Amino acid sequence: MREVSVIRRALSEPLLHFVVLAAIVVAASRLYERHHDQFRIVMTDARVNQLAASYHQQFGVEAGPELRERLVQSDFEDEVLLREALALHLDKDDEIIRRRLIQKMKFLSEDQHAPGEPTPAQLQAFFDAHRDQYQSKPAATFTHVFFASDTSDDRIGRTRAVSELTRLKQSGVPRAPTAGDAFPDRYDFSSYEPDQVARLFGRTEFLEAVFSAPIGEWVGPFRSAYGWHLLRVAARQPSVTPSFNALQDKVRGDFLQSAQDAANRAALDRMKRQFTLIRTDHQVGQ
Repeated sequence: MREVSVIRRALSEPLLHFVVLAAIVVAASRLYERHHDQFRIVMTDARVNQLAASYHQQFGVEAGPELRERLVQSDFEDEVLLREALALHLDKDDEIIRRRLIQKMKFLSEDQHAPGEPTPAQLQAFFDAHRDQYQSKPAATFTHVFFASDTSDDRIGRTRAVSELTRLKQSGVPRAPTAGDAFPDRYDFSSYEPDQVARLFGRTEFLEAVFSAPIGEWVGPFRSAYGWHLLRVAARQPSVTPSFNALQDKVRGDFLQSAQDAANRAALDRMKRQFTLIRTDHQVGQ
């Protein structure tokens, strides 16, 4: 009975009535605002001007009053559809929407803090630390004679190449596109870097020979991804690192980009620290 008396006394307190009433009013107000905002679409001058500017940019035509009104009504319909879709949670588990939101968030978070202008000492240090990045690749100018592989006996192609090599050495010709078999690409290559040779002939002994064989002599045969080749290298250019002064503008651009990338990475790391990754997948602990 004592507990019932205490409860009755508490329920009769005006302060409690006020607190309960205030809570009901606040909850009702928030519910009303949420519902009211969902069905209330405000079209401001700024939004109308944005629609008109976008139309002009896309079609090259100024939007007059009548066209502006059509743009407003079209945008109003789009907003209605958007809000109804969000109310039905149609944005959930949609990979396209997810990617688009990620792109927009990256756009908003990146490049917010532009790096300061680097000092000459900073540029020199950056150049020294990334010297390999500015080093030119070696290159070779060469010609070749091709011999297709025989599917029944690969030694046939090689034997034919050896025989032709003797003739080429005796003749001393600098190129022989009519000798051997037809090749699906060119016969003469000028200033080709290793990666370019590899893309065409594969990472084979022919690639190695292009950058190691004696200059001005017919040598071979060397295997490639196609078959057998005789090779004559006319010239090679060594790998060279230009001076800092010759590359100062490029080094400055690379330095600023590197600093901006670091700032963007730091911004993402700050956001990540607010979240916790909880792993429940089957790979955990493997």
